[in-house]
Amino acid sequence: MDIKATIQSGNRQQRNKKQLIIVAVVIALLVIWQGLSFSSTQVEVSPDDMWIAEVERGELVVEIHGFGKLRSKHQRFLTSPAEATVEEIFYQPGSAVTQDALLMRLVNPEMQKEVAKEKLELDKFKADLQEKRIAQQREYLSQESKLFDLNTELEKLEIREIAERDLIKTGAISNIDYQQTKLSIRQIKNQIEVETRFLGKLGQMHKESHQAQQALLEQMQVNYAAQQRSADRLNVRAGIDGVLQELSVKLGQSTSAGGQLAMVGSAQSLIAELRVPQRGASDIKLGDPASIDTFGGQASGVVSRIDPIVSDGRILIEIEITSALPDNARPELSIEGKVKIATLTDVMYLPQPANVNGNSTAQLYKLDEDGSSASKSLVNFGQVAGRLIEIKSGATQGDRFVVSDVSTLNEHSTITFSKPWKGR
Repeated sequence: MDIKATIQSGNRQQRNKKQLIIVAVVIALLVIWQGLSFSSTQVEVSPDDMWIAEVERGELVVEIHGFGKLRSKHQRFLTSPAEATVEEIFYQPGSAVTQDALLMRLVNPEMQKEVAKEKLELDKFKADLQEKRIAQQREYLSQESKLFDLNTELEKLEIREIAERDLIKTGAISNIDYQQTKLSIRQIKNQIEVETRFLGKLGQMHKESHQAQQALLEQMQVNYAAQQRSADRLNVRAGIDGVLQELSVKLGQSTSAGGQLAMVGSAQSLIAELRVPQRGASDIKLGDPASIDTFGGQASGVVSRIDPIVSDGRILIEIEITSALPDNARPELSIEGKVKIATLTDVMYLPQPANVNGNSTAQLYKLDEDGSSASKSLVNFGQVAGRLIEIKSGATQGDRFVVSDVSTLNEHSTITFSKPWKGR
């Protein structure tokens, strides 16, 4: 009996030992699991290493920001009038120029010969025309003189006829002589009539000839003026007041007809070109108010053009400047700018958190009441306004969120601060 009891007692002790071992292993596993679970859901950090912001309520101006440059509103593209060689260059890019400033001089011997030839032909035609007009005037004066002589002769015959009319009554002259005088009067009157008509026709002929010659002269003058203008264009002038922006040729270089020589742009009349993100550009409309910063001052304007072409994820827009430009404004100056597309009233907003876009939903760490920890909370965001972003839901005024980049802590649902956050 004693042996059997001893054996049974030993078996019970062995079973109890095994149960204790099993319980110890289970407890150890639970401790390890809780430790791992705690480490994956909670971590301790310093609030001084984070940017924490409070939800505010008020007016939010929605703006699209971009960068770009100032550009001349008026530009003049200068080209070569013909094949030529650059003989002299008087200005370099960046120089201020006036409308009549001579930028460069080109030479073309053939064009100069053509101008000289046209000038010689024109001068010769003018001389011939003048000589012909003098001859016509001489002919007309000769006809007038002949007509004057005939009228003088007529007056003499008429006086004679009156005298002979009295003398024939006394028999001093014969009737035949008297009739001869009357015949002479009739003949000379007919001759005067013919010569008068001829004088009128001669004047008309001279007038028509003069008109034809004048038309030919004017055509030759037009041809010469065109040749002269082409030759004058070899003296390349700015054409507008502004700045020489580009010089495309060098001294001694040959150019072809229509080849690019230079670009001149206005210096006072400028427009702003901004490149804005494609995502925000869809909300921009013509006429939206805008402002630019030249890093020496600011100016305001309105959107005047929206380029439909997307380049590198951005769209080009043009701003018509409506205020005075800063003193440092000049063509090609790098600028920043923004376009106001909306004003939201009585909305909640935060500084835009890292890695959060407009019209999206994201989880942010929201601080508890005493500021000792923060837990993930789902927030629905609206429009971006500069460095701020609208909150549509998921937060109330006064809530505090971590808005700095905490992507390395994403696996933790809660973070504990090494000290309570009391604000900055």
